[in-house]
Amino acid sequence: MIINILLLIFIPIICGILGSLGGAEKSSKLFRRIGIPLVLLVVYSFYSRSFWSMLILCYIWPLCTGYGIPDPPDRPNPDKGSPIGRFWLSKTHQNYFMADILTRSTIGTMFAIILGLIAIWRRNPFVYAYSGSMCITGLALTPIIWNKLGSFSLFGKKLLWGETIIYWIISIAALIQVILT
Repeated sequence: MIINILLLIFIPIICGILGSLGGAEKSSKLFRRIGIPLVLLVVYSFYSRSFWSMLILCYIWPLCTGYGIPDPPDRPNPDKGSPIGRFWLSKTHQNYFMADILTRSTIGTMFAIILGLIAIWRRNPFVYAYSGSMCITGLALTPIIWNKLGSFSLFGKKLLWGETIIYWIISIAALIQVILT
């Protein structure tokens, strides 16, 4: 029981920092794309010695997809954003705020799909309903709440609290799937 509580505290903190490091300037995206799934895989393997615990590696899919919204064209050297960001920006008629919410909700849904597969394997739909909605809601709230929290310094990098919280949430959701079932 104590180890479960410690895992639910420390693993999300580690994953939150890895996720934020993956988005920091002059830092490798591999911290996020590979680091988070590998940390979660170690925990999953500890709880379940099944081949199906490898499903958590599917987290690589949404972590590599990206949730960037294109910069306005009048900015110097505009970022073209992610394909999902461009899609939602065009569907919202250049409403950047709504496009950001929909883009991040789409990424959250991708995490929820992976957790759904794990829930089918673990045979616990109630836990999935909770953890899947955590991913979607957690990412959707980023433009409304998390982006306004500022930054902090760690390992000589400027890390965003918003990104740290996002990856903290998706790791808690993943851990709930395996620890509470």
